[in-house]
Amino acid sequence: MAVNEVLNMSDVKRWTGKKKAEAVLEIIKGRCTLVDFCRANDLSQSDVEKWMDDFVKFGTDGLKSNPKASNIEHRKQVSELQQVIGEQALHIRVLKKSIELQEQEESDY
Repeated sequence: MAVNEVLNMSDVKRWTGKKKAEAVLEIIKGRCTLVDFCRANDLSQSDVEKWMDDFVKFGTDGLKSNPKASNIEHRKQVSELQQVIGEQALHIRVLKKSIELQEQEESDY
């Protein structure tokens, strides 16, 4: 991305996670300064600094405009895994009970 492209992304109508990540990476790489980027794109420095903090903490997912979607997906995965664990725990209980009954029958003879 050329320096002019980095500095002037004013044609961006909506700052998507991908666009924010591109901007953050260009600033981090030193291809433009934070101040120059903010001026060229009419953005507040605190907003772009937050993008940078979010990017460092969460990667590109932290910059998405709808982080709830990834949170919902995460909760769905957790729920599915909890269900699998519950089923496995039930199978273990059934197997243990089966072994107990089998041992009882053997001791009765």
